[in-house]
Order: sequence, then C-alpha cells, then structure tokens
Amino acid sequence: MTTLRKLTQDELWTFKEMGALALSPDGRSAAFVIACSDRAKNERQSAIWLLQLDEQGHPVGESRQLTSGTKSDTNPVWAPDSKHLLFLSNREQEQNQLWSINSEGGEARQLTNMLHGVSEAAWSPDGQWIAFTAVASPSDEDDILVGRKQLNADEKKKREEEERLRPRTINRVWYRLDGRGLFDTFSHLFVMPAPTANGQPIDPAAIRRLTSGDYDHIAATVDTR
Repeated sequence: MTTLRKLTQDELWTFKEMGALALSPDGRSAAFVIACSDRAKNERQSAIWLLQLDEQGHPVGESRQLTSGTKSDTNPVWAPDSKHLLFLSNREQEQNQLWSINSEGGEARQLTNMLHGVSEAAWSPDGQWIAFTAVASPSDEDDILVGRKQLNADEKKKREEEERLRPRTINRVWYRLDGRGLFDTFSHLFVMPAPTANGQPIDPAAIRRLTSGDYDHIAATVDTR
C-alpha cells in the first residue's frame, strides 16, 4: 500500500522540467531542454540534452547533456545537416544571445551581440543563412542594435537610464501588457550568414535588419528558392 505524505519545500528544488523538443532533419537525434533550480544561487538553470534514435525512432542508449547549463540554454534549432544546433543562452549577458554548437561535442560559439538580445531563430534550407527575431526600439541606431558599435558599461547604463526616464506620449488604449510593460520595443526580423566550419566569428556588419515599425514580427522562416 502506498503511503501518502506532504511535499516539502526542500523537494521542490530537486524537480527537473522538460522544455522545448527538436527532432533533427534526418530523424536520428532529438534535442530537448531540461530545466532545474540551483538552490545555492537561487536561480533557474537549463541545459540542452541529446538523445540518439534508431531508424524506427526508438531511443539508442542514454541521453547526454550537450550544453553547460550554467545559466539558461534554451530553444534548440537543428541545422539542415543534422549536425549543428542553434540555441539561445544568457551565459555571457543578461539577455539571450544566439549560440551554435556541434551535436558531436565541442565548445559553443556565440553568434550575436544584439543590444536587447535574441528571441528565436531559423536556418535556411541550404544551411547558408540564419533568420532571427530580436527586440528593437524605434530610437535604436542599427549599428548599436546589432553590435557593430559597442557600448561600454557607463554608456550602456546612461542609455538605459535615459530610456527609463524619457517622457512618453500614450495615444492608444492598448499600450502595455503584463510581463512586457509599455510597448516601447517591438520584435523585428534580422538575417545573417550561418557560421563557417573554420570557427570565424560572425561579423556584425553582415547582420541585416529586414523589418521596422511599431509592431511585432515573429516566427521567422527562410526560403532560399
């Protein structure tokens, strides 16, 4: 007979949750996110794991952790070659940036240094291009937005303070949303070359902004036909 007992607060720290799941184009690998809580740091962490599959889609062996998971690694997206993955991570900055990693192992590479971070990404079918969405303010200069021009800590702090305190004119009924705040920034589309095998970093000058305006653009896809 099973004995029921109360769940304790300490046990909540041990819970793990499964997040986004992505199947490789060849159907032989599944990438998924496992999230947990670090009690000592009082923060959430997540890592990307891999599971190999046979021709019938059955698991082969045990799953293995692919990314470090020291911060938040999320949103895995397979390349058409079924060997490389894009993912979002805040391991180097407060905002999520776009990273890539070889599914067979090795160090992850940071691909973007967007001012407000990256939201989602997609490969082109030929694997040569990456489209992604990122938040932008109407007042952002493109050079600063995509990282062609870097701000030091003092410049960034001053910019954030000016943005926080600047006067705003509200002329529509729907002007804010819980969890988002005021509609001061909007999600826009960008495109850049895919990372090369030689490990060269992505030149911010190669990142192109495709959309603008006071409205959101989401769910990026790339068609090279």
